[in-house]
Amino acid sequence: MTEPERLSAEERDNLVSYLDGELDEETTQAIEARLTQSPEARREADALRRTWELLDYLPKPRASETFTNRTLEKLETRRLVQTRNRRILQWAGGIGWAAALLVAGTAGFWLFQDAPPPPPPEPSPEDVRLYEHRDYWHYYEKVDGLEFLRELDRARLFPEDS
Repeated sequence: MTEPERLSAEERDNLVSYLDGELDEETTQAIEARLTQSPEARREADALRRTWELLDYLPKPRASETFTNRTLEKLETRRLVQTRNRRILQWAGGIGWAAALLVAGTAGFWLFQDAPPPPPPEPSPEDVRLYEHRDYWHYYEKVDGLEFLRELDRARLFPEDS
């Protein structure tokens, strides 16, 4: 008499998935073919089916009446802690930026505080000539600009006083 073929671990896993209806079409057909050919596979499937049916007779576990309240309290506490931590990180980030700006501003102030001011630019000869005639500046204020006066000078409309 030949010894019956035992199911491999993978076949047993597939058999359990088959009984739960969780297999794809191809694997389902392979398991059904194995069940029709092997009495050992049929016995194993029957044993698993009976085991699943016996599980219905076991007492159902019941959560205590305070289970829901305790769970919700823990979730609320966790949410509050996360919110508080998020706020602390936001404040720390803001304070960090403020401190960095303060340090950068202070360093810039101290670096450029003792720097001598740049020397004034050398006046051009034309500026010197205009400065010599500063008593007439109030007349120039009524004119749109010096360019207008230069045009008048080039036109030789007025004789030069000698």
